[in-house]
Amino acid sequence: MKYLFICFAGLFTITLKAQPSSAPTNAEVVDLPALHITATRLFKNDTARYQYNELKLYVSMVWPYVDTAVHLFQSMEAQTSPLGTAAKRRYYRSREREIRSAFSDRLKELNSTQGKLLVLLLNRELHTTCARVLDESDGFLHSCYYRTWAALNGMPLNETYHANDYPELEAVLRALGHAGKEAD
Repeated sequence: MKYLFICFAGLFTITLKAQPSSAPTNAEVVDLPALHITATRLFKNDTARYQYNELKLYVSMVWPYVDTAVHLFQSMEAQTSPLGTAAKRRYYRSREREIRSAFSDRLKELNSTQGKLLVLLLNRELHTTCARVLDESDGFLHSCYYRTWAALNGMPLNETYHANDYPELEAVLRALGHAGKEAD
C-alpha cells in the first residue's frame, strides 16, 4: 500500500513538472467518482476475522432479498401515491399474498442473525424504519403485533439506521460494492 502511494505521488509530481509553465490555463475539468483506497484488513485475532467473514457471507446472502424488497416497495409506492389510505391497504394486502407465496419459504431458511441483518439493511436502503412501513401498509394493530414479535426476537424494526453506528457493516458493504446508498 505504501509503495502504491509512493508511485502515485511520483507520477503526480512528474506530471506537474512535464506541463510547461507558460501554457494557457484553460484546461478541462473532469469530475471523477470517489475512490476509496483501503489497505489489507488486519484483524486483532482469528475470532475477529471469523466474525468479519461471517458478516460478509450473511450480507451477500441477504442482499438479493433487500434489493428485491426495495424495488418492490418503490414500485408499490409509485402505484399507490394517488390512492387513499383504505385503497392503499387493500392494494398492499393483495400484493402481500403474492410476495408471501414467492419468498416465504426462502426467508424462513434465514437464521436470526440474517433476519436482523435483513431488517437493518432494509432500514438503510429505504431511509426509513420497517415499523413506519408496517404502520402505513398494515395499520396499527397488525403493526403492533409485528413490532412486538420483532422486539421479542431482538430485531430492530423501530431503529433508524446510521452508518456511524455500524462501521463493520459499512466496511463489508464497501467491500461488496454496496456503499453508495447509505442514509447518512
